[in-house]
Amino acid sequence: MKPWLELMKSDYFQTYVSAGGSVVKFVVAEDPPTRASLTESLGDLADANGFQSFILDGSLTKLHFIHTVFHEIARQLDWDAVADDYLKLCLRKLGIAEAPSTFPADLEQIAQTSGIHRDSLVRRLSSTLKEELVEDYAMSYEFRTAMLNLCLSRVNQQDGPVSIHGPAVVRWLRGETKHISELTDAKLFGKVARNNARSLLVSLAHMLRKIGRRGTFLCLDISRYLSSNRSAHLAADNCYTPASVVDLYELLRQFVDEQGSMEGMFIVILATPELISDSSRGLDRYQALKMRIVDDVRVRSKQNLLAPMVRL
Repeated sequence: MKPWLELMKSDYFQTYVSAGGSVVKFVVAEDPPTRASLTESLGDLADANGFQSFILDGSLTKLHFIHTVFHEIARQLDWDAVADDYLKLCLRKLGIAEAPSTFPADLEQIAQTSGIHRDSLVRRLSSTLKEELVEDYAMSYEFRTAMLNLCLSRVNQQDGPVSIHGPAVVRWLRGETKHISELTDAKLFGKVARNNARSLLVSLAHMLRKIGRRGTFLCLDISRYLSSNRSAHLAADNCYTPASVVDLYELLRQFVDEQGSMEGMFIVILATPELISDSSRGLDRYQALKMRIVDDVRVRSKQNLLAPMVRL
């Protein structure tokens, strides 16, 4: 395990992915302690190298739905901190070296401490947000709209925040919106679903790099999908049919095919040996994914640690 982790550190965390590339790796580990140790070690590597990390487990999250994957990622992320970091970046671009240490920040106070008239600051900040956020077409319209509302909710002007929609936007991102009508004024007209969740995830990866993260690390533990013993599962945990397993493989196949369109994403899929050996739930159920990650030619006595799929 250690040699593989060292390769991931040198060849991906510190170089390829941090430079903007993306990669998907499958790791087959037999016992739960090994998978837990891998998850912890990879998370530590991600944190040490300036990545934003997200750990998702199929026993708790339905990973075969892209929108539930995004919702869980959104729940693990401090969106106010993302908006604050982006606002600090915008203020620095306006020549304000000493950005507020805490948010929500008052525009009047920022203007006074910076020697800029408040109205001028408002115009310049609005212009910067328009150029750097609203017109950054590497992100989807919905994500740009959500981030604009979040940023404007973190600055106060006169009697309150510029935008009052910040909390509602966070609920929307996390899949907790009960009535989409509460977001109409925020220019968001539909919930996060299968049709837009993938573009939102790609947009998030781009935004995290804009605010200074070197990349996004996403670990998906799919072990529960490969287990068919329902009686061994706790009532609170998820159980999956073979059809759900195929849906999961389709989602993972899309991740593999879209590596070139994602920015700074390192995705690791943790699985049990059943991924290879089980005829009812393994890769044999979905040849499109198997053909992409299983080496056709390999040396049996030695494993290629840089292959798309390794066994540790």
